[in-house]
Amino acid sequence: MKKVTLSLGGMILVIAFMIFSVCAFLVNAYKLFQCDFNTPLKCEIVHTIGVVVPPLSMITVCGEVD
Repeated sequence: MKKVTLSLGGMILVIAFMIFSVCAFLVNAYKLFQCDFNTPLKCEIVHTIGVVVPPLSMITVCGEVD
């Protein structure tokens, strides 16, 4: 069996990706709570998708839909 190891650069990239993922989720949740929940509901739908499906929060947090 072959042992798989990560180099220091690979470990830094994995940690940076994890930090970005958590930050994007938190910012997306914050943006969801800042929505006014009046029609049109585009903002609420986009940010709710990002909160319910965490990998999508990295995409939905970048867009301005307000």
